[in-house]
Amino acid sequence: MQPDGFTYLARTLIGQQLSVKAAGTIFQRIERLCGGITPDSFLSVAEESLRSAGSGASKGLGICLRPCCLGGG
Repeated sequence: MQPDGFTYLARTLIGQQLSVKAAGTIFQRIERLCGGITPDSFLSVAEESLRSAGSGASKGLGICLRPCCLGGG
């Protein structure tokens, strides 16, 4: 299945400079936190929760994606 643009961007940012397995694990944790990766679900999760899921290792995932969710990216 082809991911939508937002999901593709999230997966790409998570995967930067990580092993495939680590990136997959972090993406699954974030997907569980959000209940699926959409701009609205992503915005509903606290930045600290995203970091605790491992997004701190993926170059500021929240900083990169939150403006996109708000239409500013």
